[in-house]
Parts: sequence; structure tokens; C-alpha cells
Amino acid sequence: MAHRKNYTKYVPRAPANKPDKEALQNEALLFFTLRTDSEETMLKPSEEFCYLVSEKWWDAYETYLGYNEIIEEKPLKKNFGQKYPGPINEDIISDQEKAYKFSSNFEQYQYLSTYLRPKALENESYVFVDSKLWEHIYGLYGGKPIKRPLRHDFSSPTCDDLQKSHIIFLTHSRIKELASDPKTKNNKLQTIFGGFKNIQFHETWKMKDLMIFLSSLLEAETGIPNWNLKVWRLNNYLFLDDFWKSLENFLEQFPEQDKFLIEAKEFTNERFDGINLSRLLKNEYYLVVEAKEDENEGFYFDELKLTSQDIKELQGYCEYCSEKDTILSWTCLCKEAFYCSEKCKYKDLPFHHYICDIAYESDSDNEELQEIKIEEFGYDRGLKNLGNTCYMNSVLQAFKKTKVPEDLFYNNTYLKCIKEKREENKQEEDNKFLLSKKFSKLMKKLSIYDKEPLAPWSWKQTFAFYFPNVKKN
Repeated sequence: MAHRKNYTKYVPRAPANKPDKEALQNEALLFFTLRTDSEETMLKPSEEFCYLVSEKWWDAYETYLGYNEIIEEKPLKKNFGQKYPGPINEDIISDQEKAYKFSSNFEQYQYLSTYLRPKALENESYVFVDSKLWEHIYGLYGGKPIKRPLRHDFSSPTCDDLQKSHIIFLTHSRIKELASDPKTKNNKLQTIFGGFKNIQFHETWKMKDLMIFLSSLLEAETGIPNWNLKVWRLNNYLFLDDFWKSLENFLEQFPEQDKFLIEAKEFTNERFDGINLSRLLKNEYYLVVEAKEDENEGFYFDELKLTSQDIKELQGYCEYCSEKDTILSWTCLCKEAFYCSEKCKYKDLPFHHYICDIAYESDSDNEELQEIKIEEFGYDRGLKNLGNTCYMNSVLQAFKKTKVPEDLFYNNTYLKCIKEKREENKQEEDNKFLLSKKFSKLMKKLSIYDKEPLAPWSWKQTFAFYFPNVKKN
């Protein structure tokens, strides 16, 4: 490795037929110095932010400088100084037009308005540099700055992931203004409000951090402090056109009708305060923020609960795979999460259970096995491999061949054992016996006649819930 040397400043230019070998060598040595300093700087806990540089641009820059050959004192390659790298980060920056625009006096959060393309995966499509190295290469080549918070809870610095969602603010003053304006009926509300905007938060933020951030955003834009907020996440089956139509009807009947029934999940709840946003939100979610200036005034929005009849023919995007415009034939017992398949339903349990107390109790066979007589449990049914579950399936099939299922599960004798266990230890909670209930259903399902192999998602995910060393997905 070469040692640091004195250098003269290099000003890049589009390459001529013959590269300026001496100038590029000086630039490579300067780059080596700044790069070494950058790596050391970002190890310091005091460093809060870093800049991202496209890995594709980074590689092109090193090739252009002949960096590796110069530093290792090897012969230069033929492509040295030939392909000018151009502006930085243009390959990983996404369209910013739909991004939420922060006001100029909200400087400390401006970096949240820069979005990466979906395929620019964290820690895979870019490298981290400190502000000094960034300012150097940006001053020479230009491009798009991407600033991100640093995390120091690992052996090496990592970039804090950002949680992306879509958001719209509905203030009480704006609602009253539009409700009293006859011109509102002649214009689409989506146009008046500007629609939902892309917005980013720190994935490690808790809900209380988000509330402070959103309140600060409103204060910066309106000059009004101390906003009272409710944050709603629209249900995944709801089409945005339906939301705008419902809001339009609400405004037409306001103030006689001062309650807006919203098909959404309210996150402004104490039970969510300590949960990271990454466990509450996904990139596809649409957030509605109801904001009021007067703390003595009531909130307008109330949650609309679905009935079983409403759920029969739902269509939207799947909560797990995000497949859009599909029939959502599977739902959790809470009726607040909807899926396109049983597989998606159970694969989403590790996420969904953070906001649902009964997620791991939700099962597609809640009642269907109750009326089956014990004589009907004499068949052998196959098990689908869910991905590296062949050992689990073999153990389950071997256990089914023993006499235990017949003695304990087919006739529900296990329920008597659970009752005795409860009486011995009254402190035991009901969910401690959930695995036994799931296992009983699994044994019964494996013993009824069905040509289609069984996919044991419910059992696998519930087992992984109680035994975290088991892979959930």
C-alpha cells in the first residue's frame, strides 16, 4: 500500500485522446488520503451522518483514475483515464416529483426528502463516505447528494434504513375552509389537497418520535405550534378513489355531520408507542394525518369496522406480497389485514402480530373440524414443503403414525389435559396453550381425506413465534 504523498489539486475534465497521467495520479493519491480519513472518521460515535455514493459510480471513478494500480504501484490498464465517470448517484436516485417537500426552514430534516430507487438496496448499491470526502468528489463531478444517519451499534458503521410511506395532512382549519367553499364541489379533492406524497422516516423511530416530527412539519409550514394529531393507516383493500369520494361526502355534509368514518387503522394509540416504525409500516401504506389546532375541539375521524358480509368480495393489494388489484380471500381474525393467499397470510404473521393481539390465533380452520367424527380421521395426507421444512414434515408425519393423535387429539382429550394444567397453575395465560390447539388442528387436518397436500403455515409460524431460533419465513 502506498504512503501518503504531497499532491497538487486535480480538476477533472472530459478525457482527451491522451489522459494526463500525472494529474490522474495526483488525484488518485488524494482520493486515497481522503478515503482513509473517511473510514476512520465514520468509526467515531460522534459522527451522526454520512453520504452515500453509488457503487457503480465509485467503481467507474476508480477505473478512470487507475486507482488500484496507482496505489498498489502496478502497471496501468488500457482503460485508464478513458471513461469519464460523470455526475454522482444519478443511477440510484428515484423520481423526486411526488416527494413531500420540506419547507426551507426545516433544514435539519431536508435529507429525508431524497429517495433511492427501489432496487438500490441498503448497503449493496452504494458505499458510505464522510462529509469531507463527499464535498471533494461532489465539488469535482457534481451529482445528487444523499445524506443518511449513521448507526454505531455494530462492529462497523452502517446506514440507518428509512421507512417509506405515502402521507397527506388534513387540518381542521382546511376542512372547515373547504366545507364552506362552494367551489370545492367543482374541483376534485385530490387536486385541491395535492394527493398523497412520498415521505420517509427513520425506521428506528417510535410512534412518539413520528408525532413530534409531524407536528414540527406542520409548525414549520403554518407557523402554528402544538398541533394535536391522529395518524391513520388506510386499509390495504381501500382504493384511493373510494377514500376521496368518502371525504368529499363528508365535506358536503359538514358541520351537520362532523364525523368521518375512515377505513383505516389508528396508530395514535399508547399500545404502539414503543414499537419501531419498521414494525408498524410498510412502503405501500398510505397515512392520513388528522391535525387540529384547538386541543378542546374533538377529532372528526372515527374508525369504520367491517362486518363479515363486507369482507366477502374485497379487492385491493395483498398485505404481504403487495400484489395489486387482486381478490383478498384471506383475512386475520382481527379483520384489519387482508391477503391474496393462505401462504401470504401466514408469512405476514411476524409483521402483523406487532399490531394484532390475535394474529397467531388466526387460523382458516377455526370451526370446520368441530363436527367431524373420530371415525373420519383415518386417512393419510401429504405435507407441502414450505422451504427447508422437509425435516419438520418428516417428524410430523412420523408422529401422526403413532397412537398419540388418536388417543389425545382426534377426540379432544388434550383439552382435558389443558384444563388440568390450568388448575395446577392459575397464572398460566391461555395463549400458552395455543401451540397445543394448533397441533391438534394439524393432526386432524393430516387425517381427513383430501387429495391436496396440506401447507402447514399456521403451525410453522406459531411454533416460530414461541421458539425464535426457528426461521419464520
